[in-house]
Amino acid sequence: MADAPAINAIEKSILRRRCLIEEIKKIERKYGIKSGEFYEKWSKGLLPEPLDPEMHGDFMLWYGLIEELNSIERELRRKLKMT
Repeated sequence: MADAPAINAIEKSILRRRCLIEEIKKIERKYGIKSGEFYEKWSKGLLPEPLDPEMHGDFMLWYGLIEELNSIERELRRKLKMT
């Protein structure tokens, strides 16, 4: 049985994951592209750097949110395997 601090850490990660997903979905709706497609194209340099400062900022934020989500999901998988 997992101890309370471990459970609290998992719950905190799940909550952060939900918040990230909500933020990512807002950006997906704004630009009409799924995050997987955006991430792949942006990572490979297949999307040109936007000249519009707001769009450029959104793309940088979006990429960072996806990176953080991927990291949290890896961490959750690791933690859940341990319990």
